[in-house]
Amino acid sequence: MKLNQPDEFQQLIRGGESITLEFKQTVSHPEKIAKTLVAFANTEGGKLVIGVSDKKEIIGIDPEEEKFALQIAASEYCRPAIQLIYSEAEIDNKMVLIAEVAQGHTAHFYVKGRNEPQQFYMRQNNQNKLIAKE
Repeated sequence: MKLNQPDEFQQLIRGGESITLEFKQTVSHPEKIAKTLVAFANTEGGKLVIGVSDKKEIIGIDPEEEKFALQIAASEYCRPAIQLIYSEAEIDNKMVLIAEVAQGHTAHFYVKGRNEPQQFYMRQNNQNKLIAKE
């Protein structure tokens, strides 16, 4: 998804968080954001918008730092690893990153550590719900 115009981005966030849309100010904990990536992949897919608060305020971020943290989340805490498609938008001189997750063809699991159980998350409304542990 490419959002080249500020109006397109404003329209995206205007509707608020949903089953396919989540806002985060930053990716401060890759292991936590991995649950959202898995939930999107196990449901309808979705967009994670980094640099926007839950109150729809544009905070702004460094896209490269956030991509690095997202790649850790997608490769180290998701089984199988989740591929992300990135786009960036500049709004009011602030950068925002959109990470798009496609709906998975197989089940995806969150794994915190090697000896930890795999956790299966799905998206319900605007939240991640733990469905099962294996």
